[in-house]
Amino acid sequence: MRFAPSDRQREIRQRFERLFTDELAPAIRRTGGRQVGGPLTEQDARARRLMWEAMVDLGAVRLGLPAAHGGEEAGLSGAVVLAELAGAALYQSPLLDTLFAADLLRGAGPAGARGLDRIAEGATVAVAARDRGDRTLTEPAPMPADGTVAVTRRYVPFAADVDLLLLAGTTPSGLRCGLIPRDDAAVTATRHEDIAEGDLYTVDFDPVVGATGDWIGTPGALEDAWAAAVSAARIRHAAYLVGLAQGALDLTVSYARERRQFGQPIGRFQSLAFRLATAATDVEAARLLTHHAAWLADSGGDATMSGLEAVATAGDTARRAAAEAVQIHGAVGMTDDCDAQLFYRRAAIDAAFLGSPARHRREAARFLREQPSAPAICLHRATA
Repeated sequence: MRFAPSDRQREIRQRFERLFTDELAPAIRRTGGRQVGGPLTEQDARARRLMWEAMVDLGAVRLGLPAAHGGEEAGLSGAVVLAELAGAALYQSPLLDTLFAADLLRGAGPAGARGLDRIAEGATVAVAARDRGDRTLTEPAPMPADGTVAVTRRYVPFAADVDLLLLAGTTPSGLRCGLIPRDDAAVTATRHEDIAEGDLYTVDFDPVVGATGDWIGTPGALEDAWAAAVSAARIRHAAYLVGLAQGALDLTVSYARERRQFGQPIGRFQSLAFRLATAATDVEAARLLTHHAAWLADSGGDATMSGLEAVATAGDTARRAAAEAVQIHGAVGMTDDCDAQLFYRRAAIDAAFLGSPARHRREAARFLREQPSAPAICLHRATA
């Protein structure tokens, strides 16, 4: 593995840094969520549309598409660069779910070609696979084999704004997946209220109403493609969490330079300096783990274990960095005017969105028992 960014990674970073500048990042954080009890304001909705259009124009979705569908073949090593930038700005968008769908459709062979064409044309996707909070993407919720019974899917991001829902579930014959238009009469989306002011929905799908859409392949033919897509999703999500932790750290360092006590910036006090140094070390370690997992996957290796390590470490790091941000900011860090509380709120949700760090470590332990020869870097944070 190389520790310095490749030329391709530097090019991707330079391309998207034009959107995630220090001047725009605070505005991006504020337009990411919806206020409790109400929709987005028209101004925020327009800003969000323009941001997504700019992302698409710069090739955000193309990073994960095959060349045959107009993609850049940037691999996970390219996607993690963009995910870090998005995480640092707390940018909420359908990007990660759309890339997950592209991975699944790519692994489905000819059965997924039509779906890839739709994503290449600009369609956004939200993954609807969970029916309760403790279920992760590794185990999609049950689904009737004949498709005649209504199903409910929870914690579906951006279900009101995307073009397609990737409806997935397990049947007695195996995994079943379909791409359903969001505006289909069979689909009803109800928004959750969450502490992070995010955009999560409960989706009810009632095929009796008369659903349209494309079912991908046959039940039982997608297990391998799904497992590979979940592994890649973990790595991209780990990169997003690394970016979140870096953004919280940068915000805190900036505050520690400006806030003065006893005639000097508080960042010069040894106790705070050590805490910030520890946070910076943790963030860099999580970044290296994530980039290693991406490199391993792009090299054709089995990145299951590395992806679990990366997302577990990044989840812990994001929550610790966000907590440090609030604590070092003091009372002002808990006010609505300060972005420290936004990082703390988002970390609480995002660190557990694909499964909590503890859950990922349990899955990693099972994986090691089944494949003891698999390389492992770390399963927990060392403590003094």
